[in-house]
Amino acid sequence: MDIVSTLGLEKKLHNLPNTLSGGQQQRVAIARALASKPDILFADEPTGNLDSRTSDEVIALLKMSVDKYGQTLVMITHDEDIAQIAEIQKRSEFDRIGRAAVIGEIENVRTISMVWMDEETMQLTNMEKQLQEGSFPEKENEIAGQKAMFERLGYPDAKPGDTVTVSFRRNNAETYQEKEFIISGIVEQSLEELENQSYTAYVSQACYESLYRPEERAYSIYFTLSDAVSVNSSTLEMTIKDLAESCGINPEYAVVNGYYSMWVMDPGAEMITGCIVVALIVVFFAVLVIYNIFQVGLVQKIQEYGKIRALGATKK
Repeated sequence: MDIVSTLGLEKKLHNLPNTLSGGQQQRVAIARALASKPDILFADEPTGNLDSRTSDEVIALLKMSVDKYGQTLVMITHDEDIAQIAEIQKRSEFDRIGRAAVIGEIENVRTISMVWMDEETMQLTNMEKQLQEGSFPEKENEIAGQKAMFERLGYPDAKPGDTVTVSFRRNNAETYQEKEFIISGIVEQSLEELENQSYTAYVSQACYESLYRPEERAYSIYFTLSDAVSVNSSTLEMTIKDLAESCGINPEYAVVNGYYSMWVMDPGAEMITGCIVVALIVVFFAVLVIYNIFQVGLVQKIQEYGKIRALGATKK
């Protein structure tokens, strides 16, 4: 029943094959293959005709089956993203893995990006702490963003439940198109957005998949490393790029969370040395400034004392 539940087939157990959709029939085939717990599992396009969420669940199920029953998995797919995600999920170096995608940009004088993040990415980026009202989008016509963003779009008193019309485009080569959304939540503007005077609009996975065909979809992967990987702030970036390359991802696209590596991880020797040097420079200049202030003050006192003595002598 775990397999049936994971594949979302609980309500289809008594249905005839001709009453199932193509995607449901494919999930049934996957369930039948996994049920017998074979030593070698051949998967030919296991995520074809499935939406992104079900695809993720299928890949996770295949990985769980391999880990739990010691099976060998041979998978064929033409979906490069699925292949890369599957490679990441099967490696022990990665712990938590999330996905996000850029949908496009909203028409405005300021930069307003439209993005989608899955639940894991929301947690990894602490998005829940930035939510001020309502919730993040789940339905195809829902949107969340900053109050200032909605004000720039002509909705100064925006709140969850309000209907807004947004003009956006997927990329610079396309023209803007209008879409009606219902505000699901209000999000706090991040420091980076404040510095760049930019905004971010958040939409649902259903919205992303309605705008992009499967072959057009591209994802950004957010992840944490497992305890099995020993790194510090000096070796983290190189380790991440090496792992990306081993998973078929261009190392240039691998980006390290600088704040995390600087303050949370064990700092490397170079960073410790750099911090010590900076600290010594600060102390040196602080002592120099204090000395100069003291010296100037002492000279002024001596000069004043000399003037007083001179005045006294004149009076006599």
